[in-house]
Amino acid sequence: MNNKLLEKYYKKYALDSFFSNNYINKAYLEFIKKNSFLILSKQQPKYFYFIVNGKFKVSTTNENGKALSVAFLEPGEVIGDVELVLNKPYIHNVEAIIDSYVIKFDIEFIKTLLKTDNVFNNKILQTLAIKLYNDTSIIYESMLYPLENRIATYLYNSLDENNEIQKLNITELSSSLGKSSRQIRRIFKKFIEENIIEKDFMYVKIIDINKLKKLVIEKL
Repeated sequence: MNNKLLEKYYKKYALDSFFSNNYINKAYLEFIKKNSFLILSKQQPKYFYFIVNGKFKVSTTNENGKALSVAFLEPGEVIGDVELVLNKPYIHNVEAIIDSYVIKFDIEFIKTLLKTDNVFNNKILQTLAIKLYNDTSIIYESMLYPLENRIATYLYNSLDENNEIQKLNITELSSSLGKSSRQIRRIFKKFIEENIIEKDFMYVKIIDINKLKKLVIEKL
């Protein structure tokens, strides 16, 4: 473990503000390679995670094997708060979109803090409230925002470090947005004609990132 890198990220994201004491001696830095899974649904939690570098996609799979993207997570966000409070297995899969780092704490240590540390309790309440707010916003987006903006947001959140998406699954995107593949392809054709993207089967490259950003729906 790189102690200097751990200290850098711990300080950058003020993780000591999550607790009543500084528990960096209980923290571990973990590297997650691009396209690797940090956790899988139905696994029993072993750690509580803080994202400190990179980007992750949260997804679930239904009984028919269809994948559904639920959210995208960035530095400063946590993984495992819902499962911690409910004492349940992980609900979703979490996959690194680019090379990423997380700081993790042993789940048993975190469970103890949940019972004894008021500062940590308040922080968990905040993270849960933000997730509830964002989940509610997603529902409103599906009703209020045009499909064009929702697809642009999905693409932007899915980009790797080269502003590319190596494997875009239209079926997954269709399921995530609740729209037909035909409707999705129509928007892609429009983006191509407007020189926002290039697309070759499952590969997508952003040509004009500024045009794409103007269509992106901001979250809290």
